Amino acid sequence: MLPDIRALGIVMIGAFNPKIFHPYWMKSVEILTETEAGDSNVEINNNDISIFSIDWMRFEVTQQRLTIFSEQYPYFDRIVDLTCELFRILRHTPVYVIGINHHYHYKFKDEDTWHKIGHALAPKECWLKVFDKPGMQMIEIVNPREDEYRGQIMVRCDNSKRVFPGIQIHLNDHYEIGEPKEIISADRMVEILRKQYKYSCEKSQEVAKAVLSCAE
Repeated sequence: MLPDIRALGIVMIGAFNPKIFHPYWMKSVEILTETEAGDSNVEINNNDISIFSIDWMRFEVTQQRLTIFSEQYPYFDRIVDLTCELFRILRHTPVYVIGINHHYHYKFKDEDTWHKIGHALAPKECWLKVFDKPGMQMIEIVNPREDEYRGQIMVRCDNSKRVFPGIQIHLNDHYEIGEPKEIISADRMVEILRKQYKYSCEKSQEVAKAVLSCAE
């Protein structure tokens, strides 16, 4: 079953200079094309926050947090390449945490299928002792990393606000790079993103498949 909506978000925690992150600066270092920079919509750009969008990406950065987001699957690899190239240029930017976030929205053929997944993820037997019509709104599962990295994989399933009857599956592949006092560059973040992106995509698809199997 293919998702009705699929999105990728790269989220970083670090020490950023928001004002530098402008589409025309990115054009000047050949991260964006002239057309992309010219067609961009800059919502705000100052020392505290910068937000802009182009047709396939939304970019938001504060002094502590940076997010690059896309709902256009053909551009997901470009998002990763853009992030790595951006912080190759700005390699002395400290980045302490990176999350590779995957979002899937699935619309079901009927509400019975929708409820079946909810019942499987959150059995109602104990709740029926105290409520007449208990329903799952959201469930979150956290699993410690099983590789050499620090962090965890967090999965949240909740009702989709984009499709009905539907579910959103959000997987945050979370990497803790180090304490702020230990980190002086973005090099480790770039290394992790390059190495782990394919695995992260595969794990998110595996999780989505497992959730959808509850309706079978």
